[in-house]
Amino acid sequence: MEHRAINYCGRAVFRLLPPQDRYKSFTDGSCFVFRDPRCVITAAHVVAESPTEAEWLVLAEHWSASARVLATDVEQDLAVLQLSEPAPAVLKASDHSGDAGDALVAWDWPDSSNHTGRAFCSQTYAQLRVPPLSSDTRSRIAFVGHVRKGMSGGPLVSSASGAVQGVIVNARPTIDEHEIVDCWWSHAQSDWQGTDEEENILLACVRAQLALGLGFATPIDDVLKFLSLSRVTRLL
Repeated sequence: MEHRAINYCGRAVFRLLPPQDRYKSFTDGSCFVFRDPRCVITAAHVVAESPTEAEWLVLAEHWSASARVLATDVEQDLAVLQLSEPAPAVLKASDHSGDAGDALVAWDWPDSSNHTGRAFCSQTYAQLRVPPLSSDTRSRIAFVGHVRKGMSGGPLVSSASGAVQGVIVNARPTIDEHEIVDCWWSHAQSDWQGTDEEENILLACVRAQLALGLGFATPIDDVLKFLSLSRVTRLL
C-alpha cells in the first residue's frame, strides 16, 4: 500500500473517549469509520455498559465528533456507533479473509496521554492461521505484533489493498513463540513452495516477530454479519 493510501486509511482511525462525566468508569480505545461516513466500529468492551444516550467522543488531531452506541455484540466483541456528522475518510471491507503470511497494518497511539494526537501506522508483520488457543471458540484472526493499550477497537488492514481484515479485540503479550509457530506451520506448510533454506529463514523471522506479542482480531466476515443482524443498514 502506498504512503498516500496509508495516510488516507489513517484519517479514518480515531480515539474513542467516553463521556467526561463517566470517564473513570470506562476505558478509552480506538475506532474506525467503516463503509459509511457516519458509521463507526469498535470493540464492545471499549463501550461496555454504556447507556444508550451517552455521547462518546471520536477524536484525532484532524477531526472530531460525537457518537452514540447503536448496537453491541459481547460474544464477538463488536460495537457500532453513529456519528453526529460525516467523517472525512471511510474504510472499506475486504472481499476475502486474507492469507497466512499477509502483511497487515494497524494504528497505534504513541502518546496515550495526548487525546488530540494522531494515530501512527505500525506494520504488524503477518497473519497467522491458528486454532483457538484456549476454550474460546470464537472466530479470531491471530497476528504477529505488539498491541498496546488503546488499540482495542481499531482496524486491522491489508497492506496490499487497504481493506479492513478485522477489528482488534485483545492481545497476548507473553507467549511461547515456538509452540505458536509450530502450530501455525502445521496449517500453512501445505501452501509453501519455497526451499528448505527459505523455510528455515521464514520460521526464524516469525519466531522473532512473535517475541513482540500476539494480537487477535474479529474477522471482517463476522463484522459484516453483526452489522446485518443489528439492522443498521440505513447507515451503510
